Amino acid sequence: MYYANPPAEPPVPSPGGGAGAPPGWVPPGQGLAPVLVAFGPSAPQSRGTVAIRILLAIPHLIVLYAIGIAAEVVLVIGWFAALFTGRLPDFAAEFLAGYLRWQTRVYGYVTLLTDAYPPFALSDAPYPIRVATLPGRLNRLAVLFRLILVVPASIVIAALSFGAFSVTLFVTWLIVLISGRMPDTLHQALAAALRYYTRTGGYIMMLTSAYPGGLFGDRPAGPAYDPAAFPPMPNLTPPPDPWTLTLSSAARKLVGLFLVLGAVLYLGLIGGTVALVAGVGNTVSRQIALDDLGDAVGPVNTAEESASTATQGCGQNLACVTSIDAGLAGVYRTFASQVASIPMPDAADSATAATIASDASNLAGVYAKLGQATTASQYLSIVNSSDVQGHVSALSTDFGTLRTALGGS
Repeated sequence: MYYANPPAEPPVPSPGGGAGAPPGWVPPGQGLAPVLVAFGPSAPQSRGTVAIRILLAIPHLIVLYAIGIAAEVVLVIGWFAALFTGRLPDFAAEFLAGYLRWQTRVYGYVTLLTDAYPPFALSDAPYPIRVATLPGRLNRLAVLFRLILVVPASIVIAALSFGAFSVTLFVTWLIVLISGRMPDTLHQALAAALRYYTRTGGYIMMLTSAYPGGLFGDRPAGPAYDPAAFPPMPNLTPPPDPWTLTLSSAARKLVGLFLVLGAVLYLGLIGGTVALVAGVGNTVSRQIALDDLGDAVGPVNTAEESASTATQGCGQNLACVTSIDAGLAGVYRTFASQVASIPMPDAADSATAATIASDASNLAGVYAKLGQATTASQYLSIVNSSDVQGHVSALSTDFGTLRTALGGS
C-alpha cells in the first residue's frame, strides 16, 4: 500500500528523534521538522455527494474565508515575534496549525480524495486526512526573507493548481461520478499535490523550517540490517509508516504531467492576459488619438466656414480676401503641427498622420501665397498654378482614412 490508514493520533517524537519518531521528524532545535500529511486509501464514494461536492463544501469555504482573515493577522504578529525571538509564539503556532489542518481536510474533500465530510474544527480529529506539525527554532534570516525564499515553491504550486486542480479536477470528478471511486494512481498523484500545497502553506506560516518537498512521494524506508548477511524475517521488517507517501511509477508520471500541463496553462493564461491588456491599451490609445484628432480639426472646420462667409462679404475687395487667406494659412500650419504631435497606436497610423500633416502644410503654403497677392491677376495665377482644390481633396481623403483606422466613422 502506498500509504497506510491515518494514525489515530498525530506523531509524538521521542527524545532525540529516535525509534518512536517518524522518519525525518525531530524535536525543536535539532533539525528540520517537515509538515506531515497522512491520507487514507482510495475508497468507494457516494455518487450523490460527488455530484454536489462543491455545494456541500460551501459552509466550510465560508468559515475558512473568515478564519483566513484572522490567520493573516496572526501570521503578521507571528512573523514579527519570530524575527526577534527565533520561534513562532505558541498561540500563533497552534492557531495557524489548526487553520492549515482544517484547510487541508476541506481541500481533500473538494478534490474527492475522501468522501467523509470534514469536521468544523481547528483541532486534530479522526479523519481520513491528517496533518501534523512540530514548530521549532527558526532561522531569523530565513524568516526575514520568507516570501522571497518561497517563490520557487510558489511557482510549483501555481503549476500544480492549473495542472491538478483545474481541468484535471473536472475529469476526476467525472471519473468518480461514473465509477464511484477514484483510481489508485490518480488518488496518489492528487494526494502528493495536496501534500505539497499543505507543506508550502506550513512553510509560509513558519510552522516549519523544512522547505517544501516530497512532491513525487517519499522513498520507502529500507530494512535496518544487511539483507545479504541476515535472511528476511517478519520480526525484522519495519512496520509501515502511516505518514509516508510512496507513489507508484504511474503516479509519479502523473504528477509530472500535472506540472507540464499546469505550466502550459499558466503560461497560456499569462500570454492571454498580456494580449488582452495590450488589446485594451491599444483600444484606449486609438480612442485617445481619435479624440485628439477631432480636437485638432475642429478649429479648421470653424475657420473654413467663417472664411467662406467672410469672403462672400468681401465682394471685389482683394485686400479683404487675401487677409482671410493669410488667416487660413496660420490655421493650417497649427493643424499640421498638432496632427504631427498626436501619439498614434501603430506605425501605419503614424504614417497616415504624417501624410495629413504634410497635406496641411502644403495647403498652408498655398494660402500664404494667396495672402501675399497684390493684384487680382496675380491672385488668379496662384490659384491656377497651385491646385488648391487638389490639396483640399488630398487632405480630406487622408483625414478620412486615419479617422476610419482609429475607429471613427
